[in-house]
Amino acid sequence: MNKQQAENEMKYRLIKIMLEAMEAEGLINVSEKETALRKLINKVKPLIGQLD
Repeated sequence: MNKQQAENEMKYRLIKIMLEAMEAEGLINVSEKETALRKLINKVKPLIGQLD
């Protein structure tokens, strides 16, 4: 994994945690979270995160 791929993976993980927290707080629903995660995967292309 090169530096850019590692940074993309970190971005993905951090944003995923934020989305899960927003869902837990009731700020977004499950479908909104899933849509955001799909868009995030397409944008940052995390190596490991794509397996989630």
